Amino acid sequence: MEKLLSTIIVNYNSDKDLKFLIPTITDQSDEVIIVDNGSEDGSFEIACAFPEVTVIRTGKNLGYAGGANLGILMSKGKYIAILNPDTYFTRDYFKILIEKMEDDEKIGSITGKLLRFDKKTIDTTGQFRRLSDRPRERGYGRRDKGQYKTGEVFSVCGAAALYRRSALESVKDENGYFDGRYFAFFEDFDLGWRLRKRGWKAWYMENAVGFHRRGGGKRGSSLPYLKLSPWLKAVTLRNYWLTIRKNETFWGFILRFPFILGRSVLVLLSLLWTPSAFGYLIKELRR
Repeated sequence: MEKLLSTIIVNYNSDKDLKFLIPTITDQSDEVIIVDNGSEDGSFEIACAFPEVTVIRTGKNLGYAGGANLGILMSKGKYIAILNPDTYFTRDYFKILIEKMEDDEKIGSITGKLLRFDKKTIDTTGQFRRLSDRPRERGYGRRDKGQYKTGEVFSVCGAAALYRRSALESVKDENGYFDGRYFAFFEDFDLGWRLRKRGWKAWYMENAVGFHRRGGGKRGSSLPYLKLSPWLKAVTLRNYWLTIRKNETFWGFILRFPFILGRSVLVLLSLLWTPSAFGYLIKELRR
């Protein structure tokens, strides 16, 4: 029997965050599925302590994309929320989003206003597409003044995204709903771009409010690219190029090439600080 809302949390070593997140979503969801990507910090045991939660233990780290795909396959909801564990939500967050999706059947994905844990700094109000074909989290690091109004966006951030199941099914291919080759980074932007090409809209609702730890609430802070492991640096650049190759049109690529080239050169120069990343990049490009 189809449920209204399935919530999927992709977890990896986030024991402290799960304790706060789960109670904020169990009353809003018909089913909650936690995909544990081989955590070693007690996350699995914490998740199992909530009897209303279904826990899937993968035994290894499938990444965000792989974990999300597994959760979607196991879920039964008409609408599917995919969450990072370092989030939590107001009591009517998903109610507001679902009411909008019920009202407009062309909306394939939707998000609310995500603030940092200080409840003042914006994490994202939806994604937009830069000239270099990278995602821009609108409002990222800015003080929230109610400046971003409800309306259409390019795509939604995977930290707290709500999708229509039929939209996900319309873009599913041999690599899954999210492209399982991505592991992490750019997979939400790629999915949003593919949904747009199929005619689905992405939407932002300013009156639905959630919270995301990213950056710990400090203005403009994030996980710097230079602090990623050499392998993740390589994966991020590979995913950037893969997203362009999959989704950009010929003429779109020609028009945006100077911006794409400039961004690629900057990232490649940054890899000089970690030469081993070049080796990982070659391996990833051969996959």
